[in-house]
Amino acid sequence: MKTVLFIENDTYWFQQISSHFMLKPEYKIEYASNMLEAMNRIQSGGNVYYAIVINTSAIMQNSDEGQVIASIKEKVPFAKIICVLENNDPYKFVSLSQNGANGVLVKPYTIDAICAELEKDIQNMGGGVKQQPPQPVQNFGGFTSPQQPPYPQSGGNLQGQEGYNPYQQQGYGYQMPQKGNVENPDNVKIGNLGDMGQEQRDIHEFRPKQFIPNSFDGNNPSGGDNYGQQGGMGHGPNGYGMNQNPMHPPMQPPYGNSGWNDSMPNNRQVRGNGVVRIPSNTAISIHSPKGGVGKSTISKELAITYATSNVNGNRLRVCLLDMDIDYGDIAVMLELKQNKSIADWARNIRSRMSNMNENDIWYSLEEIERYYLLEHKSGLKVLAAPTNYRDSALINEQIVRIIINNLKKHFDIIVVDTGPNVKDYTVISMELSDHIVMVCNMDVSTINEILTLRKTLEQIQFPLNKIGLVMNEIKSNDNDNINHISNFLGLPLIGTIPRFAGIEVANNNGDTLVMGRDNAFTIGLKRIANTILPVVRKGDDSPSRSPVMGGSSNKPKQSIFSSLFNKKK
Repeated sequence: MKTVLFIENDTYWFQQISSHFMLKPEYKIEYASNMLEAMNRIQSGGNVYYAIVINTSAIMQNSDEGQVIASIKEKVPFAKIICVLENNDPYKFVSLSQNGANGVLVKPYTIDAICAELEKDIQNMGGGVKQQPPQPVQNFGGFTSPQQPPYPQSGGNLQGQEGYNPYQQQGYGYQMPQKGNVENPDNVKIGNLGDMGQEQRDIHEFRPKQFIPNSFDGNNPSGGDNYGQQGGMGHGPNGYGMNQNPMHPPMQPPYGNSGWNDSMPNNRQVRGNGVVRIPSNTAISIHSPKGGVGKSTISKELAITYATSNVNGNRLRVCLLDMDIDYGDIAVMLELKQNKSIADWARNIRSRMSNMNENDIWYSLEEIERYYLLEHKSGLKVLAAPTNYRDSALINEQIVRIIINNLKKHFDIIVVDTGPNVKDYTVISMELSDHIVMVCNMDVSTINEILTLRKTLEQIQFPLNKIGLVMNEIKSNDNDNINHISNFLGLPLIGTIPRFAGIEVANNNGDTLVMGRDNAFTIGLKRIANTILPVVRKGDDSPSRSPVMGGSSNKPKQSIFSSLFNKKK
């Protein structure tokens, strides 16, 4: 049986094509809706691919199609690659052919004509020879080669780099530090650095000052009232401790080698008088290939941090989009009555698509807020995930593209909480985002999954300079490992969040930590927010802020568990 992999973002077109081949017993058909999913299938080594048929429109925008084909050819050198172009572009035809495509077909054809051409090409090309086994996944083990530098300057040697084990010393590895109170990692004292012990300082985020984004308050370079890390005076703004331990290796600049500068898209320009240019159309995706790392908590707290920030005397317009379509629970975490969701919007979009082009489908802000968005007490707007699993089938790449483009038109910032998957709507969410926060913890399996994802993204020409690493649930004795992990993954570290016992209680009660008193968690999160967009100032919290966590309401709160199972099957 000949296995043929179709890479196609047009589900209807693929169904028509694949149904033709499914009638022939000699073919086994597989399907991937985007290049990331396809590369995961190819690299798994589970199948011998006779041929790979690629609709080039499934390749991400601004990517070099030829280089993507070359990456696939390198992984499966004996499979025959057939590309389908949307239009007759001679340059693309030559580029694809030179980089390993065995055949290039040009739309438009009838379905029958395309099937005939594909079948003819597949039959004429031969193929079916088992590809070379994929390279084993790099494990987070131990640097053992004496020639391997401990801190690759480009962020990880992706060609045969050996891993390292944080729990034992091997070669250029290091020994896990023994300092710190492991049983009570949240014992953080807020005050001047001189009042802190080394253990308490280590809980905070560190970055050398040369890579810190511009200060929000240009008139006060040594202090200020924001949550960014400024100066080198031995303490951070407002007395929040900064570790300047010379043992920590130099950090990479945030978001790629260029660091933060005014030429970056949607970056806020900070002027000496404290006036900030409000960005428009800025989307931030929060992602991790593994669940349970705190991604949704970071998403909702980050979104509320921005929503309660004052910029030039005005609140930012912020929308939180729950793109964990199957299991999203942002609305439940925020105790919102979920009487509308993304599924309602998807239905309306599908009705319009029957007689409108995708690029012509636009909604007014009034329509979006009235019919599709929920509102949190902080002023944050929320587009909730579907309330039942049947509605998940309504969501696809095209629907999500229309939704995100509409939200970016009307909101200053969109925070996207993605699911731990590589489905088409997840990939398009990341592609349309200006910044991607990759959430990691100290779990070895999480680190390895992020490494695999990072390598796959590189192979499909995804712009890695959009991705920044956040280390979550850090204990005081984890600090010496953080920079090593960042370099191993090849992703710049944009912040750390310490383990904080109050998170679980807050989520269960529907509370929001950033609207309460500052603690180790909120300080770390607000610094991350300022690294992405430096707008958060101390005192920007909602007027409803109270001395206790989560707001001013004294009425008994309904536990999250009372509504946890409201999602219908």
